[in-house]
Amino acid sequence: MSCAHGICGSDGLTINGLPALACQKLLKDYDYSKEILVEPLHFFPVVKDLVVDLEPFFKRNRAIDPETTQTESSSTENVSERLQDQADRNLFDDALKCILCACCVAACPVNLKEDTEFVGPAALLKGQRYIFDSRTQNPDERMHVLDKAHGIWSCKSYYQCTRVCPKGIRVTEAILRTKKKILQEARPKQKQEG
Repeated sequence: MSCAHGICGSDGLTINGLPALACQKLLKDYDYSKEILVEPLHFFPVVKDLVVDLEPFFKRNRAIDPETTQTESSSTENVSERLQDQADRNLFDDALKCILCACCVAACPVNLKEDTEFVGPAALLKGQRYIFDSRTQNPDERMHVLDKAHGIWSCKSYYQCTRVCPKGIRVTEAILRTKKKILQEARPKQKQEG
């Protein structure tokens, strides 16, 4: 049974050429007087029938985490709650809706045709979430990870990720904001250090 809520992201597939969650689609959404083509998500290796191997997707999401992380003292003494105001939260709030369904990656022309090693929109969205979070201890290091080959600059802003996102996340806008922040903050620091 499908939940019809699009919560888990586990039923992504391609319907008439567009990635979607099966639980959110109804037959009435399509012209069923014509053939409806249902395929596995594009870009991913097919395991069987409509099932794809999402391990490359999850590997790319893990790849955007910095190699080292700065953390506060592990001591429980003098540790206070790290508060955040609503304005700071609004900078990345949309990214928290991501359910890791991989529809954005399956729709991305860059992943499909131009740079098959591109980390993909979901990984960049995850990176954006931490870069803009005022509680993050290492935003420069995270920006540096995205500012590498097959990273954020491979995105060509086709907006297909935003078009197919079942949660309505403005993925491309988040990526563009991250590019701007890297150009304004991370690159000048790299020039000063180098």
